[in-house]
Amino acid sequence: MYMKLLAAFLAIICQSGLAKLSDLDRLVADYADYEQIRLEEIDSCKALLNDCPQQELPQLYSRLQNLYYGFQIDSALVYAHRGIEQSRLFRDKVQEYNAILNLAASYQMSGSNQESLALLDSLDKSRLSRDLLVRYYSIYNTIYSALETLSIDTGLKQQYRDEAVKYKRLMLDLVPDNLYVICDTLLHCGKAQEAYDTMLPFVRSLPPHNSEIGPAAYSLADICLELGREDEALEYLIASSCSDLERGNKEYISLVQLSLMLYERGDVRRAYRYLQRCVDDATYCGARLRIDEIAPLVSTINGAYNRAVRRNYLAMSLTIVVLLLLALVTFSLSVVLRKQKKKLSESNRMLLYAQELKDLANRKTLEASNIKNAYITKLMLECIAGIERLEEYRKGLNRMAIARDFESLQKTLKSTSYVDDEWKSFYNVFDSTFLSIFPTFVEDFNSLLLPEHRICVEQKKMLTPELRIYALIRLDIDSTEKIASLLRYSKATIYAYRSRTRLKALCPQSFEEDVKRIASI
Repeated sequence: MYMKLLAAFLAIICQSGLAKLSDLDRLVADYADYEQIRLEEIDSCKALLNDCPQQELPQLYSRLQNLYYGFQIDSALVYAHRGIEQSRLFRDKVQEYNAILNLAASYQMSGSNQESLALLDSLDKSRLSRDLLVRYYSIYNTIYSALETLSIDTGLKQQYRDEAVKYKRLMLDLVPDNLYVICDTLLHCGKAQEAYDTMLPFVRSLPPHNSEIGPAAYSLADICLELGREDEALEYLIASSCSDLERGNKEYISLVQLSLMLYERGDVRRAYRYLQRCVDDATYCGARLRIDEIAPLVSTINGAYNRAVRRNYLAMSLTIVVLLLLALVTFSLSVVLRKQKKKLSESNRMLLYAQELKDLANRKTLEASNIKNAYITKLMLECIAGIERLEEYRKGLNRMAIARDFESLQKTLKSTSYVDDEWKSFYNVFDSTFLSIFPTFVEDFNSLLLPEHRICVEQKKMLTPELRIYALIRLDIDSTEKIASLLRYSKATIYAYRSRTRLKALCPQSFEEDVKRIASI
């Protein structure tokens, strides 16, 4: 899941530009996924406690405190205390001072500034390493900056501001290249453009997924606001908010400032949604200081949001009334149109039916014409050939009579071979002519029969008696008497053939009608 969310975040904050509000909307909606990632990291770290050597526990407690810091302040306090106890057990002063600073930072985030100051005042700063001393001054600076923000007394505000500036200078003495302190100092000295020129290259140099994007972009946004560049400040606040949410932080300031700016620009709905996320996260974290800062904004933005909702409700109500009227008019028109459409549909149906009848008649006429032409031609040729054969037969009889070969003459006259040959010739002409008009008749006829009863034709262009019967039926000669006359069978035989073949069909009830629908060429 982490890789999927990482890919999504990299798509949001691309190297060619900052995130957009639509990207931030997606992050706000998917906050639970990023929260789960943070919890999984914490669980992984906790799992190490079971096998961790005692002397390494202070470092592990410090790591857990850092994971809970800005996420769940109560748990951060617990592990800060455990770090102090464990480091004192092993008399590890470096880890003890680090744990005390962790506890002081956690106290400050929870709003317990006095307790945090008491802890810091109890430390002997001469025994702190350079890195711990920088953290020591940084926490002092954060405490006095927060007190300055919350104080309503002008004198106290100035006093807290002076203290914060003092600790900024002390940090600069230790880390002269600390961009955040440098820019903050320049800003307080009225050198906003110089601060902008200092911070901008650093922000642009950060890769998309760097954890420094959150604080760096927020610092640059603060500088842009001082310079009056609100659009640019908005972009950096969005980038900072995206970074905070993606890392699973619950204590942040960027999204709060962004909500206020969006409210002032009239985007009340989005400001309300973002601020609600800020309140929920600050409550989850237990950051009372942040809740105190957000409270006045919640009342203001919530009131504006409710007014916007009421306006939208009135507009929606008016829209619904108009839509109902339009719906009524539309319904009336639809009733009329439905009736007209029904009439038109009926007319079209009749026209289509008439066209189908016309097409069917045309096909029948064309088919009948083709059959008529083919059979007339074939039968004329067969008649001519029959006449010629009859003439040869007459001549043969005449020769026998002239030769007075009465025995051969009588034998020839008694023989039926001539008539049988003529019938055979007639059937050959009928079969070949029919199959030339209906070339797929055998295959189509077999497709109407059950597979085990399909007819196999031994000679090409020759029909079996069953096929010949149904060939006549396909030519609309369906009278048993006529078929019997043409094929020289009894009516009972024709009836038996038809009955047996019908019982072998896939659909006996419509078998003969299906045969009549077999297509010609």
